[in-house]
Amino acid sequence: MDELVIAQSDLMETEFSMTWKKEDVEKVAVLIARIFIKKQLDNVETSKVKYTALGIKKRIGDPTALLHSLLKERKCKKNVNVISEALIEQASDNQLINKLVRASVFISLEGNDPISTAKALGASRWSEVNVLLDASVVIPYLCSKLFKRTDSSLFETSVIAIERLKKLGCNFFIPNQYLKESASHLLVSLQYIPYSDFSEDLIYSHNAYISNYYRLKSQGVSIPSDLTKYLSIFSKSINSNIYDNNTKTRRIMQDLQAKLNDYDINFCQISNVTSNSKAIEKVYTYVLNENNASKSELLLKNDINAVSYICKKVVESNEHWILLTWDKIMIQVGQQIDNSGWIISPEIALDFTTTYRQRELTKLCSLSHNIAKSRDRIGVLSAKILDNIVTSINCEQLDWELQEKINNFKDNLLESINFTNPSYMDFLEKKTSIFIESLKDKIKECL
Repeated sequence: MDELVIAQSDLMETEFSMTWKKEDVEKVAVLIARIFIKKQLDNVETSKVKYTALGIKKRIGDPTALLHSLLKERKCKKNVNVISEALIEQASDNQLINKLVRASVFISLEGNDPISTAKALGASRWSEVNVLLDASVVIPYLCSKLFKRTDSSLFETSVIAIERLKKLGCNFFIPNQYLKESASHLLVSLQYIPYSDFSEDLIYSHNAYISNYYRLKSQGVSIPSDLTKYLSIFSKSINSNIYDNNTKTRRIMQDLQAKLNDYDINFCQISNVTSNSKAIEKVYTYVLNENNASKSELLLKNDINAVSYICKKVVESNEHWILLTWDKIMIQVGQQIDNSGWIISPEIALDFTTTYRQRELTKLCSLSHNIAKSRDRIGVLSAKILDNIVTSINCEQLDWELQEKINNFKDNLLESINFTNPSYMDFLEKKTSIFIESLKDKIKECL
C-alpha cells in the first residue's frame, strides 16, 4: 500500500495540483480494484464459462461512477474523466491491485485456474486449444518480430498475448483469407511512398506496416533507408517486375507464410461457404447495422468463412478454438453465435491469462489500452483521412501545392469535428470523400 500512496499522491499533486491524503488513496485503490475486477469478470463471461460466484459481480455495482463522485467531492479542478483515467493507468501494474483482482476472479471460478485447466474453453489442457489469427493481429506481430518493438500498445499487446498463449502450449494458425489480406496490405503500402512528409500522422495509419515504419523512424530505430526496402524485408516479391496484382499477391503470401512458419504460425486452408454460413451472415449483418458500420463484401466473406470454420470444428470434432482479432464487430458477432469458440482481442486474452499468474505480476491491459486509444484519437483520425486519400488516389508524386491542400483540409476537418456526436466518424468519412473527388482533377496526371 505504501508504494501506491507515494505514487498516487505524487500524481495528484504534480499533474492535478491536489493534496492527496492516505485515506483518499485507500478509497481510490478499492474503487480501482473494483473497476478492474468488473472488467475481468466481464472477460470471464465472454468465454462462456459458467461461474457461480455471480454475487461478486452484483455487489461491485458501478465503481467508475463512484470514483467520479469521489473526485467531484474532492473538488477536482480538472475533468474527472481525465483524472480517473490517469489513476487507472497508474494502478494497472500495481501489485496490490493485481492481487485483489486475481483473488476475486479465482473465487468466481470456484478455485479453477484457467492457466492449468483451460476450463474457460472446455479443454483439459491448453495444448488442446487452437488459435486462429486474423490480419489485424498477425501483421503487428510479424512487424514486431522482424523489427525492434515499438511503443504502440496495439503492437505490444498483440505480441505479448501470442507469446503467452504459445508458452501455455496453444497451436497457432493463419487461414488463407487472412494471409491474403496481410499480403494485400503490404502491396497497398507501396502507395504511401509519396506521402513521407506526413510521417507524424502516418504513425497512426490503419495500415500496420506503414504505422510500424513511421513509428520506428520517430523512435530513432535503425531501419532500411526507404519504404520500399523496408517492405522488402517482409517479402522480396514486393520489388518483382510482376504487373498482375493477383499473381504478385500470391507471391507475397508465400513469402509471408515462410516467415510466419519461423514463429510456429501454421497455414490453415479454409474453404468457402458451409452449411451455417447464411445464419452467420445474418448475425454479422445485424451487428454491422446496430453499430452503423460497413464492411466490404470480400472482408465480410472472409470473416464469415472463419467463424463458420470454427463452428464446424467445434461441433463435428469437439475442438477448442480462439480467434484473436482487433475487429470489434467480429468480437460482437462471436458473442452471439453458439459454438464459435472464443473470439476476442489480444488485450482480453492477455488480461485473462495475466490474472491467474502465480508469480509474474504484469499490467492489466484492456482498460489501460482503451485509455491509450482515447488519448491518441486525433492522431488516429488524422491518419484515417490520409489512409482514405492514399487508397483512393494512386499518385506517384505529390507537389507542394497538393501537400498543402491535404494538410489544410486535414487540420480544418479535425477542428470542425464534434466528438460528442456519436456519428462523427460518418461526418469525417463523408467530408473526406468529397475532398478526394475535388482532388482528382488536380492530380489526374497521376492517376
